[in-house]
Parts: sequence; C-alpha cells; structure tokens
Amino acid sequence: MSFVPVAEDSDFPIQNLPYGVFSTPDNPRPRIGVAIGDQILDLSVIKHLFTGPVLSKHQDVFDQPALNSFMGLGQTAWKEARESLRNLLSTSCARLRDDTDLRRRAFTAQASAAMHLPAAIGGYTDFYSSRQHATNVGIMFRGGENALMPNWLHLPVGYHGRASSVVVSGTPIRRPTGQMRPDDAKPPVFGPCKLLDMELEMAFFVGPGNNLGEPIPISRAHEHIFGMVLMNDWSARDIQKWEYVPLGPFLGKSFGTTISPWVVPMDALLPFAVPNPEQDPKPLPYLRHDRPYTFDINLSVSLKGTLGDCVQVGSWTPGGQRVAGERVSPTAALEPHGGLTKEGGKGHPARKAHATLGPQDIGDVLLSSRPLGPESTESESPLQHCPPTPARVTPASTHTPLVTPPSCLSGNLALLPGATHPVPCTVPRVSPESLADGPGPRPTTPGGSAAQLRRPVEHYLEALPDSSPERLCQSLLTLAAATFPVPLCPHPQYMYWTMLQQLTHHSVNGCNLRPGDLLASGTISGPEPESFGSLLELSWRGTKAIDLGNGQTRKFLLDGDEVIITGHCQGDGYRVGFGQCAGKVLPAVLPA
Repeated sequence: MSFVPVAEDSDFPIQNLPYGVFSTPDNPRPRIGVAIGDQILDLSVIKHLFTGPVLSKHQDVFDQPALNSFMGLGQTAWKEARESLRNLLSTSCARLRDDTDLRRRAFTAQASAAMHLPAAIGGYTDFYSSRQHATNVGIMFRGGENALMPNWLHLPVGYHGRASSVVVSGTPIRRPTGQMRPDDAKPPVFGPCKLLDMELEMAFFVGPGNNLGEPIPISRAHEHIFGMVLMNDWSARDIQKWEYVPLGPFLGKSFGTTISPWVVPMDALLPFAVPNPEQDPKPLPYLRHDRPYTFDINLSVSLKGTLGDCVQVGSWTPGGQRVAGERVSPTAALEPHGGLTKEGGKGHPARKAHATLGPQDIGDVLLSSRPLGPESTESESPLQHCPPTPARVTPASTHTPLVTPPSCLSGNLALLPGATHPVPCTVPRVSPESLADGPGPRPTTPGGSAAQLRRPVEHYLEALPDSSPERLCQSLLTLAAATFPVPLCPHPQYMYWTMLQQLTHHSVNGCNLRPGDLLASGTISGPEPESFGSLLELSWRGTKAIDLGNGQTRKFLLDGDEVIITGHCQGDGYRVGFGQCAGKVLPAVLPA
C-alpha cells in the first residue's frame, strides 16, 4: 500500500509506477516523473534518494528532460529504481512520507501538469502483427484466397514510420491532404483526405541498444524492452491506397501518430503475461522462444463527436445589440460544475484550450447550433431573424445554467436540464421555470459524471408524447461533446508475433537500435467485429455505417471527432493502466 491515496479504479497504483515527462505552469522545464494515484512524483526532486549500487552513480538521469538516458541503463537499473520507488511510496517508509517540505516539492497533481513525449524518439517502426487485421485488410483489397501475403506467417512484417510526427496524447491531429484516386477510371485528384481512420495499437520503447552490425538474439531481447504505451496510428486510407504500391505507406501514415504519455514498465506487466499464440508454420530458429510475452490487457476506444463544423458565440448589450462573436467548435458543453465551455477561450491552460462561461457570464449566448459547412456563412444562421431579445445563460440553480432562447422565425435553441448542448427546436419559447418543473431528476452534484448530467434529458424526453416538438429534437441532443463507445474492444492476445520476435527481427540484419526508439504492434484486431481495431474494418471499407448509439453513425472520422483509447490490466483489487491516448481531428489546411 502507498501513503499516497489511490482510488480503486485508478490506473496508477503502487503496482504500476509508470514513467513520464511533465511540466507545470510554475516550472515549464520538462522533467521525469512517476504516476501514483492522481499525483506525479518528481524524480528530479528526489534523485538523491536513489542510493543503490547502480543509480547512486547515475542520479543525473533523473535530471534529464526525457527518459532516454534512464532507458539506456538497462534492466538492473530499472529494477533498482522500481524497488526504491515502491519502498519510498509505501506506508511503512517514513523517509518521504514524513518529510513535509520534501513532499511539497516532490508531488504535483496530474491535473495541473502538462505531459510531454516520454522520450526523444530517434526511430519509429510500425509492425503488422495482428493476423486477423492483416486477413481483414487482405480480403478487402485482394480477396479471401490471397488475404495473407506469402511472407506474413514467416516473419514480422513492418515498415519504418516518421518519428518526427509522433505526438503525445492531447495533441490535435490535422486532417492530411494529398493525392487520391477515388475513381480508378479517372486521373488522381488532390485535396483533404476523406477516409480518415484511427488504428488501435500498442507500442514499446527500446532500452539499451545494440552496435551496428550486431544483432540482438531472441534469448536476450527482453533485456532491451523498457515499457509499453497505447498508440493511435492515424491513417489516411484514400491517400494510402493510391500511393502504397510499390514501396509501402508514405503520406497516408506520416502525418501523425499519437501515444499515451505514461510508459508502463515491463515489470508491472509481467504478472499479466499469458501463453503466446501457437505459430504454424514454426518460425525460423532465430525467431523461436518459449518465454510468455503476450499480455492480458483490456483495450477500448471511445469517440467524442461534434454536432457540426461550428457554432456562433456572441455577447449582447442590454439593448439587444450583438457586440462580440466568434466561431467556435460545437463541443461547447455543460461541464460537471455547470458552466458553458467554448473552445479556444482565454484564461485557461492552452493544453485544455477552453474557457468556462458560468453564471457570472450572463449575456453570453450560443446563437446557433446548426452545422455550418465550408460554404456556410454566419448570415445563414437559422436564428438570423431573431428579435433583439437575446438568448441568455440563465442559471436555474447554482450548478444548472439554462439557455432560454427567444422566439424565432427559423427556430429556437433550448438547453434542457442536464443537456450537453443547446438544440434548435421549432417549439415555443422554453422558460427556466417550465424546465425546472419538468419530469425527471435534476443533476445530482457539481462533480457528477457526464452520464449523470445527461440522464435528466433522457427522462424529460421519455415523458413527452411521441408527437411533441421536443421529442423531434431528441436526436440533436446527444452528439456535441458527448462520448460514445466505439464497438471496438480488441486485445493484445490477438497478436501473432510477439514483441521479442519484432525486436529480434528488426536487428537481425545488424540494424542498430537506440534507447528511446519506438516499435509498434500494428493494428490489433480480433475475430469478431466488436474486436476490430480500425474503422476501415468496422465499416468494412466504408460499405456499412458503424452504429455509435443515440442515432449517430460513422464510416470514417469527421473534423472535430476526438478518439480516446484506454487500456489496463486487471489485478486482484487493483488495475495497472496506461491512462489515455487521445487526439482530436482538426480541419485540413490546403497549401497556398
């Protein structure tokens, strides 16, 4: 047990202790930390407490802005550091627990920290090691009889990716542009990718490297693997399809790869190792091993969607004159404490990119929640003919602000109790009183979950007649800033080639790997549709819509979509997790 409080469902108990690189507003220098509960232990502050036979001579590795030097020390140093950290954080050790000043300097709340890439990534290689994924893609493009290429069952297929575009979770991803050939009977065209996809993967960081020309034998490959992260290897399917013959992926893959910020050490994952998959035919001798190196990790993906391209936000004078406005993402939503949020607001950390509009901001108003496409203009707002009486943020209680729109020729906006977004409705003006007295429970507490906040809307609508105008707006209530589970729960046990085989094959020609190099699994897919690891598979090359629930569907990603990957190993009363791997799609930027 740790003296640092850790929730039962936390990804970061004392059994985990993942490494990451973080900074804080008062100290922008990136530094190495370890996650414990909702805190970060700053190793640069406690480096003098690493007094073991290896680390006592290398305490300076914890003063670095990246983990590369520590990764390069090897397994003996990693085990020594882990044992020291477990001891220092335990309830039975007074050294850190009872030193109030040291604790004040050493611990930082994760919520107040900005995370960075954990290592300087010199090289990035992406493998193609899920048999079901390779089979699915092969069937789509070559047919069932030629689904797997002849080499696939004999070696871990891979390609070299672009290390410079690997980014940490939370970094937006710009929709790429490039050449595509949607019609094989016509010349190629240039423009934004239309078939943007995510790929659920995992990846590992290399520890000690090898000299050029000296392969790593599989019997020692485990000594070179530091730890694992979650990965989303974004893919532009239409660009990739046109360009990949004969040399493989290029612009369709190099525009962005997202990884989770916390590197879970292999010693934390080894208790969850399971037998490796049977390989038939047997691989060549240099790839054979008996060490269990497949892991029982629960993976899941959710998609935070948006209602459209943008909404209009403005402020009004008491006389009804609009004095300010800006186009913002329609992910404007009610936060648990009840404030309206708008993307890109001031006075909030840039990494969160939103500001809060609460009861103190009465008069700020959402003018339109209709989607505005690339050709749309502000003058096309469905509320352009509204009378001068402004819609206002009117708090019905301390924690439940409501938007009460004026009557309009084209439509109204209503934010029902607990709704995540104002909705255009052709219904009479909705008053705070009528909403407050409506059926269904009110939001519970300021810290209530998103599900708790949405529940009142569902009850409110369920109590209405099917023909009521409010009921007609139900489908519009749920998408903006709402998170949907994607029907996708793959598992690393679906990997055919192990990390040991990947690393050994990578170096067998004498290629020199270096500390901080990143090797990825490739898309992880299982045998059932709910275990497919990409939208390409779930939509079967775009031939069917993926049902996200609440009337929402996808075939590929839209601008404003945010993909969130999570994963954890479940222990007895604890979990070893990876945190989040998240990225939001931004619109394409065409060259001038």
